[in-house]
Amino acid sequence: MPRPVALWVLGGFVIASLGCNQTTAPGTNAAPGTNAAPGPAPISTPAGGNAPVAAAPVVDPAVNAANKAKYEQNLAQASLERAYKAVKDKYGQQRIAIVIVDGVPGPEADADHYLERKIFKAAYADYEAGQKDAQNQTEANRKAAEDKAVSDSAGFGMVWYRYKAVRSDVPYPQVSGGPFGTGRHVYYAGPINDLAAFGARLKVGNIVATDAGSRTLTIQSFIPTPIPDIDEEELYIQHGKENVLTVDINNAEGEADRVAYYLETQLKECQPGTGLIVVGPRAISPGKFRAFLAPVTNLKDFTARIGFGSIADLDENTRKLVINARVPTDLPRRPTAAELAEKQREEREADEHPIKNETEIDWAIRVLKKGDGAWGSSLRKVLKALAVMEPDPNRLDDVSTALTNWATSSTWAWHNSNDLFPAMDTWSTDKTTRYLVSKLSDNGWNKADILKVLANHPSEAAARGAAMLMTDRSLAISASSALRDMGPVAEDTVLKLTQDQHASMRMEAYDILRTIGTKKSISKLKSNVAKEKDKAARDTLRSAIEDIETRLNTEGDSPFKVK
Repeated sequence: MPRPVALWVLGGFVIASLGCNQTTAPGTNAAPGTNAAPGPAPISTPAGGNAPVAAAPVVDPAVNAANKAKYEQNLAQASLERAYKAVKDKYGQQRIAIVIVDGVPGPEADADHYLERKIFKAAYADYEAGQKDAQNQTEANRKAAEDKAVSDSAGFGMVWYRYKAVRSDVPYPQVSGGPFGTGRHVYYAGPINDLAAFGARLKVGNIVATDAGSRTLTIQSFIPTPIPDIDEEELYIQHGKENVLTVDINNAEGEADRVAYYLETQLKECQPGTGLIVVGPRAISPGKFRAFLAPVTNLKDFTARIGFGSIADLDENTRKLVINARVPTDLPRRPTAAELAEKQREEREADEHPIKNETEIDWAIRVLKKGDGAWGSSLRKVLKALAVMEPDPNRLDDVSTALTNWATSSTWAWHNSNDLFPAMDTWSTDKTTRYLVSKLSDNGWNKADILKVLANHPSEAAARGAAMLMTDRSLAISASSALRDMGPVAEDTVLKLTQDQHASMRMEAYDILRTIGTKKSISKLKSNVAKEKDKAARDTLRSAIEDIETRLNTEGDSPFKVK
């Protein structure tokens, strides 16, 4: 009698089974080995020709194991089929990569987590490069348009220009897949343009085969055992060994998960509002936990905030801290997903506006101290609110400190600069001035807007910052205007510009002093007349001296109001 033949059609792959099923992962060769499918239970007919009665089933452990293995393999096959289709449909066959990793050590779940993150990181590199290229092209377009506008204006008056913003055509990556048989994992990643470059970034094993046609990389794993914690490994990669702190915690008795949750929250309190990443804590023996933290740049400040125990040892060379903990006996349990969502909702609402009995200033400072951990649009709301508040002289230092600390540590400060600058303008101190001056040498920031804020709060530091931009053709007009607005505070800085080697710079300095110069400038400018070799500059210098003398005789030494 012929053996039954079953045909499975999975994503365009036909799988034939002759008494057994041999599955294949989409895009891969057949998985090694087959599982025998058990036949039907035997039928027996009692003596006398009565109707057949089914024999009692015989429980065979080997058959049960085979059935279980077959079932699990079918589940893996179906899961990979869905993953393959999702990635292929999203990016197209020629922009995906099929990654087969053989010889993967167990446990499977740990290996899957590790490999998925590694493959995603390799794919993300293309996305990151695409974003950077788009930003560079946008800035180049902006600079070219600005230079042309300034050139066409002959250097006089305000200039307007348009430029094309470039967006990256590299979409956000996706990685799907997982275990497929003993020691084999299969993943589908996209978008991948350069298969070879992608494979070189994987760092999970040796590439033993590359099939450009099917977009497949076959890798022999060199993942060590035990499998590294990918989160810990990423801390070292992203932040550097010098910014990762290992924390061993002793005397942490109690229910493991409650203790771990308590220790995690306490460690985050040691460096609030800085985006501190905590991997762990994980129990390594009874009463002992280990955690990895980054970025921790100042060990002294971090250890000074430890309030849940005493420091038993600190090795600054190996960056390892040992704490003898004091753990309360009545620890809260870790919140459920629903409870955590509710807590996050409450925190989000609390960040959006002042809570009961909280002033607007206290609300603003509280949210700023959270740094990038603040919720949603709350930071922008805080900055907008600070910009229009009447500044309280008694809280000026508190607010300016919170603003500069947030702006210095946040990865989103640049994105919120349009709201940050007006807030710093309202709550200006030496701290905000130093921060803004530092950004005048940082590409990407709107330096013209910074100059406007600095001009509203004259200081020698602000004048020196503005003077640095006098040699930048695209910003020279804004810098010159800022120095004029600062008044006599900028006088010494501008007098130094009168010694510049370029006549055009000296002429601009003479013109600025025409407006802000005091008696101090008269004698120094007169001594320059004989030294000035450029005729146009010499004429401007003489005219400036006359205007300063006329103004001083009419209005006194300093007509400027103290700002």
